[in-house]
Amino acid sequence: MIFWTPNTEADIQTYYIYRSKTPIADGSFPAPLVEVFSPYYYDNNLDGSLDSEGRHVDILENGTTYYYRVRAVDRSGNKSAFSNQIAIVPRPVQVTFWVDPRASGLSVASVDIEGDALAFGDTSPQRGVMGWTQLFSNGDGTFQKTFEMDDSDFIEYKYVITTSGGGRIGEGDAGYLFFDPGATSGAALRGEIFLDAIPNLEITDEGGGKMTIANVWQWYQDRAPRIPSGISLEAVFCQITVSWTKNVEPDLDYYTVLRSTYSSTEGFSEIAKKDENANNYVDEKLTNNNTYYYQVSAKDRRGNESAYTSVYSDFPRSGDTTAPAAPSGLVAHGCGNYGLGGIEISWDLNSEGDLAGYNIHRSTESGFTPSTSNKLNGTLISPEKDYYTDAGISQETTYYYKLAAVDSSGNSSPSSAQLYGRLVPLVFKIDTGNINPANTGILGNTEPLYWTASSTMAKSGNIYGITMGFISGTTIQYQFGYNNLQTKEHGFSTDSGYREYLVPTASSTLNKNWEENPDGVSGTIGYPGVNKAYLYWDRVTTAEDIAGYNIYRNNGAGAPTILVNSSPVSYTQPYTVTDLNSGTNYSFKVLAADSCSPALESSTWTVVSVYISSQVFVHFGVPYSAGLSSSPWGDSTRLKMYLAVMSSTQTSVWSSSDRADITGGRQEMTADADAGTYKTVVPLLKGGYYNFLFFAETTSDPPNGLKANYQYYDTVQNTGTFIVSTSSTSIEGDQTGVFYPAGTTRDARRVIKVPQSLVDNSTWYVYANFGSSPTAPTYIQAIPSDGAAALYWSAPYGAAWVNIRHNEPTSAGEEMKAADVVCGGFYHIYMTTFTPGSFSSYKITATVAGTVFLKNFTGLSNSTTYYFLMRSSDTFKASAGGIGANICSVLSSTVSVRPNPNFIIAKIRVNSNASSPWPAVRKSIAMQEGTTVSAWDSDGRSNVTPTGRAVAMTAPLGLPDELEFSASLTPGTTYNFILFAHSTYSISGLLANTTYFDTVPALGSAGMLTSISTLTTTNHGSVYFGSVGGTGDTRRILCAPRELASGTTVYVFCNFSGVPDTSEVYAVPVNSYTVQLDWSPYGAWGAGEETSKAADVLAGGTYEIYRSSVSEAGPYILILSTSGVSELMDNDRAAEGDNIGLLKEVEYFYVVVSSDAYCGDAEKAQIPNLYRPGAPEFSTDDASATPRETIPVYFKVDYIGPEKQKIFTAMLARGIKIRGAGARAVIR
Repeated sequence: MIFWTPNTEADIQTYYIYRSKTPIADGSFPAPLVEVFSPYYYDNNLDGSLDSEGRHVDILENGTTYYYRVRAVDRSGNKSAFSNQIAIVPRPVQVTFWVDPRASGLSVASVDIEGDALAFGDTSPQRGVMGWTQLFSNGDGTFQKTFEMDDSDFIEYKYVITTSGGGRIGEGDAGYLFFDPGATSGAALRGEIFLDAIPNLEITDEGGGKMTIANVWQWYQDRAPRIPSGISLEAVFCQITVSWTKNVEPDLDYYTVLRSTYSSTEGFSEIAKKDENANNYVDEKLTNNNTYYYQVSAKDRRGNESAYTSVYSDFPRSGDTTAPAAPSGLVAHGCGNYGLGGIEISWDLNSEGDLAGYNIHRSTESGFTPSTSNKLNGTLISPEKDYYTDAGISQETTYYYKLAAVDSSGNSSPSSAQLYGRLVPLVFKIDTGNINPANTGILGNTEPLYWTASSTMAKSGNIYGITMGFISGTTIQYQFGYNNLQTKEHGFSTDSGYREYLVPTASSTLNKNWEENPDGVSGTIGYPGVNKAYLYWDRVTTAEDIAGYNIYRNNGAGAPTILVNSSPVSYTQPYTVTDLNSGTNYSFKVLAADSCSPALESSTWTVVSVYISSQVFVHFGVPYSAGLSSSPWGDSTRLKMYLAVMSSTQTSVWSSSDRADITGGRQEMTADADAGTYKTVVPLLKGGYYNFLFFAETTSDPPNGLKANYQYYDTVQNTGTFIVSTSSTSIEGDQTGVFYPAGTTRDARRVIKVPQSLVDNSTWYVYANFGSSPTAPTYIQAIPSDGAAALYWSAPYGAAWVNIRHNEPTSAGEEMKAADVVCGGFYHIYMTTFTPGSFSSYKITATVAGTVFLKNFTGLSNSTTYYFLMRSSDTFKASAGGIGANICSVLSSTVSVRPNPNFIIAKIRVNSNASSPWPAVRKSIAMQEGTTVSAWDSDGRSNVTPTGRAVAMTAPLGLPDELEFSASLTPGTTYNFILFAHSTYSISGLLANTTYFDTVPALGSAGMLTSISTLTTTNHGSVYFGSVGGTGDTRRILCAPRELASGTTVYVFCNFSGVPDTSEVYAVPVNSYTVQLDWSPYGAWGAGEETSKAADVLAGGTYEIYRSSVSEAGPYILILSTSGVSELMDNDRAAEGDNIGLLKEVEYFYVVVSSDAYCGDAEKAQIPNLYRPGAPEFSTDDASATPRETIPVYFKVDYIGPEKQKIFTAMLARGIKIRGAGARAVIR
């Protein structure tokens, strides 16, 4: 590169450059080499001229002298005289690239330099990538290589690490950007100052044709050298030698030594500069017994200086003859590659202040005398070092070691006690059976094992192995773990709780199974069956490698040693042992078996005995005799019956096989539609206790009042009796059938004891109804009309499952309905016109089938009050006390009705003046007369609708976007109703195929109006919110007006969910300038539940988002108005869309105002808009957040001893908390 001072004339145009291998004389007229505009020129080896054959000639040659002169040229073509002449000899520069990746945190296998292929001489790459050249390892964790490059060349490059796992990671890659990005201006490569790929790193001869470029991995700028290490002081008479380990940086210039004569914190001054090859400085002419303090730094040729070392001190002294104390605490263990690389001897450091170091001696003879010939170390072992690695040993050879301490005056201590060391290889193998872990490791208490980190074992099938070296005679504690130690062995019967092993004198292999023998099986229980036994036990959860269970029995005498199963069985309850003999007492045991080879079983067990008695055949009937029930009872095309029987009363019977061992779950009973019976026969043992239940299951064509393909339970009380007999036609023998609480949960069940007195193989009968006593019909309502009344009710339930409150079952579900009432039973209806008092005033007026839930009464007198009672009756017909006796419920609550000739037509509309997509959302309504029972979508809670449940609202003629429900109501009567919205398709904020409830407040009338016109509001009748029923449910309440003529139509316009309630709002900081805001609106009750969301806000409503940076009380500003969304990424400081970003560490307060989908005029019979009340100056906020920088969290976890206590060390952003589990957690 040549430079010159630019001319100052205003019309200067260009410059001519002249070059020659001989001096260019004044007055000569050579041809110019090139014409340039700038006052400099970079002459590279690609320039020259073409000869007649098109070849480049006159190219620069290294080692040749070239002469240059320059002439200035103005716009008129006038040329100046020649400039002064310069002579230049081009030559290549030996450029050494050196990189230090030791702080990268990566397992570095090799390092490549990636750059221009020509610059790095890699035009035919062996690495498979053009421009990639592998650097040489210096053996100290750094890498370098020297390249020949042109002086003044410009290059760009980066380093690429190949890890021991084969991965390639380059500087500037994602996740490995430069630590000093400000220096790179966005560059991805070294030497690339901008992302325009213009190189700016110039090759410069630093002297002698050489240049050194020293880099630290991921640091773009030149880094200071590392702090010198290995500092030691050696004090003698009037002199202290300061020593250090030489730094490895190739561009190191010198070391600086500072000294203070009186303090470790002040008074330091420079006493020496030592060149880059020095590793010590001798400080002479000192005062004995005065303490001197030293620090050392390193500085490179570019002026970058490391920090100073810690302060080291010592004092010169006169000679002494007192030897240090003999070293103690010597311990030997294997070291290096899994402990196989040698023997490491460690000891307790001596405390003498003038200690110079240690000498270690070794011999194969016990009781040897230390001497120079058996000393292992060439120089004194540092007094600060507490171990020595003896790599020159042979395995399974006994060595003896002694250690001596030496002070600065050369005094040597007596030798330590002799240390025995014999390195023995141990092969650990663990069979993991069927666990199939991703990886397996071993931990322990003796090096090379550690509790804090595992050594990974090699896999061969199910076997994992590793060879490690230990000192003979050492007792090691160890355990295995898998999947990165997420699961570890435990529960060994040793003092430590781990595996323990005394290392022998010769190599050995330890073949182990995971956790060895599985834990013993607990909870073993045996029940007798007919020539069989049913076994139950608790699942073993502590053995990860369990294959199953082995069952053993005896032949009626002795221990259970006969294996029943051919291979381990899985955990299914019960396990049935067959082919047993009656009259025999058998013993059983259950052992857990692992999946290893050889398979190991539990070493402890419990023996249970089961006596197999003689059988009788037990006939169960519901009922047993023909003609005792009514159709469709016994019709299996509509209702099937099942029996479940469980041994004893320790476990309450249920429909699963583990709780119905005798029947293997549910056993279907034989149905006889003509006889109206369900029957089955089950062999049981004499003297045995059993608990049982019936299950009724409907088909796809169920009786009215029961669900299709549904199971109903046999609900019974926990006291009382039922009939058993030795006769099929009469009650004979001991009555041992009772209702009784069974199992640990004290469930009410049917219980029998089979009499011991029965003859073997005889027949015994169990007679039963279904569900014990039924309840009275529930939800009874009477609806008046002109001279008539309609009585509605819903199905009764089994008594044991139900608590009735306000004529409503509070603990009943569909499956607890009294199926024997609905299917073949009856309802008796009693009526009187007297004020309710004695039951004698009521007369039975009607009896209807159990499948009927409506009875119309005609010929009644208007303006007369009629009172009704009801009673349920099951399907059975026999008289009380007999087989198949009929059972009736208690009487229901009283309901009344007053027939009336007048009516009005109410039309309830819900879409008036609503925004899209709310009108497209399907809606339904449930409506109930009175305020005793709250309207709902279930039987008996919507007696105004035709189905007795919620019905879909439909579009009136000519209004396709409106939805309406129409009903005839009695003037002066009060009704309550509720709306449902069904999201049949995806709407933002709503789940598809989900029903949302009409959540309204307990008072007010906002969003509702009545009118006899669809154009103006006339306010006939009244509609408001209120509490309904004994449970306090809130509903919409409509009072039918009295003043209107019969047949008048009254329109009721109402919104959904009343006034929107406060939204649930969540504000979370994303970074130092952004807050993530999420919200969801809800109705007046049930806030927080999906089905209670304000659906009319989410589907067509709007939101206004207010923000304050002052306080939760404001002042607030409106930052966004939106609809159809429920989240905001707020980084707009001043105005929507400015993206300026919020202020760091400033708390922002937010309020979300939701508005529903309606926008009508209440004066014109239109549903008005409703929104959350308030103003920009709200009294409190919905949520707040403070933008701040994200900070990574680092954890350090150590396991301390066998208790495995966890210590957590975490660095967190201010104000952020972390909670951890463990015996001990320390959060700093």
